[in-house]
Amino acid sequence: MQNKYKCCYTYQSFMAADFYHPRSPVLAQYIEGFYFIRTDKKYPFEYYTFPNNYCILSLLNNVELNITGGLVEIKKSQHKNQISSLTFQYREPLNVVYLEPVEELTIYFKPNGINFFFKNMEDFYHKKSMLNFNPFAEFKNLFFKVFEIFDRDAQVKYIEDQLLYLFQSSDEGLIENLLNDLETDLGIEEIAFKNDISRQYLNQYIKLKLGKSPSEFRKIARFRKSLTMMKNRNTTLTEVSYENLFFDQSHFNRDFKGLTTFSPKEFFQNTDLEKNNVWFML
Repeated sequence: MQNKYKCCYTYQSFMAADFYHPRSPVLAQYIEGFYFIRTDKKYPFEYYTFPNNYCILSLLNNVELNITGGLVEIKKSQHKNQISSLTFQYREPLNVVYLEPVEELTIYFKPNGINFFFKNMEDFYHKKSMLNFNPFAEFKNLFFKVFEIFDRDAQVKYIEDQLLYLFQSSDEGLIENLLNDLETDLGIEEIAFKNDISRQYLNQYIKLKLGKSPSEFRKIARFRKSLTMMKNRNTTLTEVSYENLFFDQSHFNRDFKGLTTFSPKEFFQNTDLEKNNVWFML
């Protein structure tokens, strides 16, 4: 049976956005980057995004957003509106289709990063946040002003200024210890014991901070690391599965296919990992 997903990435998809890393050293600790969709490219275009551990905040101005299963369709709205969409968990690829040019800004928060900018994130880890993330009364008024600015550098500065204004430091080290431990070969019970907490508390705490379970975070982290390994050097799939702490090759194949719908061999044979845009791939 033919796979329903195309395992390739077109030049058009990569060139449809302007991606920026934070200029602020403070923001760079918690935000991987953000992109603006370009309006001077050929439409429609589409891309596939695979599960990742970022918390993704998208601001869409005067846009109609339709989500049906794994298909996300985006087009201009006939009416003025402001959509703030939060994506924190998906287990299969999403096919994102832009039917026409739109105004969009998307911010990629590193794991746990969004908690330094918005309070009570546990209140927003549900499906409704895909279409309506509104963490405080003036949120949309402040952030959607970016679309009233027409110079890209000025837009970047404006967004960074807003994020820096919201930033609140925290000395809570438990979450960082847990995230680091989840990328090792320690079992969940061992991680809980090491950090002097119960397994149940570990599970609840990670869900509270990230909106996903420890096992889900770990599975996705290993998947992403395997892509990096295949991109950066000549490595066999057996070596990738071993170095990413899978029990065996079949375990690696099963988890990989669960996240991409492809076997590792199919994926790597049909994907150009040299394309310099992990944001649309991952």
